Amino acid sequence: MLIYCKYMESCHTCHVNDCLSCCACNDCVRSPAPCDEYEQRLRELKPCAATLPEILDLTSKTFEIRRHWIQQESPSITLILKRYPRLQDTNEAVK
Repeated sequence: MLIYCKYMESCHTCHVNDCLSCCACNDCVRSPAPCDEYEQRLRELKPCAATLPEILDLTSKTFEIRRHWIQQESPSITLILKRYPRLQDTNEAVK
C-alpha cells in the first residue's frame, strides 16, 4: 500500500498489514493525492535552471512510489519515461 507521509512530504510503501504505524512520524495518510499531484507537476515542468530545484524536489518526493511501481509492474522504459519524463532530460534527477 502506498501512503503519503506529511512529515517527510513524500510517498512511501507501507509494509505493515493495512496499518499506518510503519512510519516513525505517525502522521501518514492513505491518500495518494499528493503523489499524483507531484507526478502531474513533474510532467508539466520544462527543464531549465529556474525549475531545476523544483524538479529535483519532486523527483525525490516521488522516488518511493516510482520504485514501488517499477518493482510491482515491471513497466518498459518507454512507460517509465512517459510517466516520469524529467528522468530523461534532467540528468541531476537520476542519482
